[in-house]
Formats: sequence, C-alpha cells, structure tokens
Amino acid sequence: LAWRLQRAGLAGWGLGFVASAVVLGAAAKGIGATLNSSPQARSEILRMGGHAGLVDAYLAIEFALLAVMAAAFGVAAVLRLHSDEAAQRAESMLAGPVSRLSWAAAEVVLAMGGIALLMAVAGVFSGLGYGGRTGSVGAEVSRQLAAGLAQAPAAWVLAGVAVALFGLAPRVTVAAAWTVLALAALLALLGPSLRLPAWATDLTPFTHVPKLPGGHFTATPLIWLTVLAAGLTAAGLAAFRRRDLT
Repeated sequence: LAWRLQRAGLAGWGLGFVASAVVLGAAAKGIGATLNSSPQARSEILRMGGHAGLVDAYLAIEFALLAVMAAAFGVAAVLRLHSDEAAQRAESMLAGPVSRLSWAAAEVVLAMGGIALLMAVAGVFSGLGYGGRTGSVGAEVSRQLAAGLAQAPAAWVLAGVAVALFGLAPRVTVAAAWTVLALAALLALLGPSLRLPAWATDLTPFTHVPKLPGGHFTATPLIWLTVLAAGLTAAGLAAFRRRDLT
C-alpha cells in the first residue's frame, strides 16, 4: 500500500533528479570558462566544494545540493505517517491485522530506499551529462555514482530525525522536521562561504560526508551516519508503538 500510494510521487522526484543531474553535470565541462571573469566566484566554489580542482569542487557542491533535495523527499515521505494519523486514516488501517510497526516501517523503508535511489540517479545522470561532453562516460558514471551514494547516509539522518519526532513528539513533528532540514541545508551549503566556525558546520550531517568526486574516501563517517540514522529511526518506531494515536 505504501508503494502504491507513493510511487507516483517518487517517479516525479526521480524525473526531476534526472533533469537536474544531466544539466548540472553537463555544465561542469564549461565551469572554468564561465568563471574566468569572476575570481571571487571561483574562490567561493573551491571553498564550498573542498577541492583544489574547480570541476571536482563544482561537482561536490552539486551532489551536496541534490542530497538536500533527496533528504526533503525522505522527510516528506516520513511525514505521510503524520498526515495519515492526523486525518484518522491510521485508525482504520490499524483496526485490522496490520500492526503499528509494520504500517510505519513500510513508509520508512520507502523513504530511506527512495533517498538512495534518487542519489544513485543523480550520480548516473550527472556522470552521463559530464562524461558525454568529455568523452569519458564510463569513468564519470562510475565515480559520480559513488559520489552520489556517499551522500545518502547524511540524508538518511534527516529522515531519521523526522521518524524520531513522529514517535516522540507528534504534535510538533511537521514544523520541527522541516526546521531541522532547513538548518542542516543552510549550514552545509552556506557555512563555508560564511566562514562559520567548525563546531557550527559540524552540526549538519552533510559536513561529514567525504568530498566526492575527487576527494579522499573514508568509510568511517558514512558508517557512523548510517548508525545514527538507524538509531533515530528505531527510537521513533519504538516510541510510536507505545504512545496513543493523536
């Protein structure tokens, strides 16, 4: 049921990611010439992207932006639980043999899987866009797919926050979940250019993702982000099993 209700929305998000990734990836080929007349813009991209190479810095920013969008999909998918509960549709579902955990978990699995799918789509089609212009489609698709999937754990954390809020604080779930996402996005995308202190930018999960493509890959932060997302999700689902429906 969760798949039938949300597959059209996921397909729409997927098409949006295809179009965005192709355009952004193709634009990477001419980014150097575009910024020749603006040394300040070049400097900002290098700072935000965390690379000495302009193209890789630009692509790193691209994937950070798309990861924020994927996180927005995940949060919206999780918040469907809240809207169903508020509209009393959940009571009808749970009056039958469906358990609370299976009902909520279905939506959560779709949200988390959708995030991974969207970031994989972003990597593949950005690689096609850039590789098609440079003549290295295979290599670019491979390395940009890895860069896209590396962003998924950070987006999972924000979806996990929404699950935790749904279970622990249902009355403020919607406002709090979107506020957390907005703050995480602002810190990730604008923190480097605003020269915010490290403790501030470290508050967003996107800061801890390796700067790919082109940067040094380490699995440790991705593992910890995945563990954090799993912990938040488990806490939210456990709390939902015990609390009253609103």
